[in-house]
Amino acid sequence: MVLIGTLLGLSSGWLLKWAADRKFASLMGPLGRFATVTGSATLGAFLTVTLFFILFPAT
Repeated sequence: MVLIGTLLGLSSGWLLKWAADRKFASLMGPLGRFATVTGSATLGAFLTVTLFFILFPAT
């Protein structure tokens, strides 16, 4: 679970960084980097939990 969450966080971090570099030039700087890292960690955790709830549903 930790490995999958890490991989999803890394891939979503790359995607968020690409979007921030291309679309949101105002996010450059310390606050923008903080938002990108926080967003990628949150998105990775959300996708991991969603995947495991789909694979192992609660009855």
